[in-house]
Amino acid sequence: MTEALLGTGKHTVTAIARPQSQSTFPQGVVVKHIDYSKPETLVEALRGQEALLITISGHAPIQETEEKLIRAAGEAGVPWM
Repeated sequence: MTEALLGTGKHTVTAIARPQSQSTFPQGVVVKHIDYSKPETLVEALRGQEALLITISGHAPIQETEEKLIRAAGEAGVPWM
């Protein structure tokens, strides 16, 4: 999905990751490291974004993480989720 979005040349893709994350992202992805225990870091990372697509590792607490992301997106004014 990420590479397809980047490949259009029409989108800036931003990934939200924990500071200790070992995840790698394709070249061109903007990575913002946040602290999920501090909602304000999520709001700041999402401010100015046009959409939020949630893809979460199966090892993460999915429901809790999705809820935090959706609440932060609403507060940041993200129009599409």
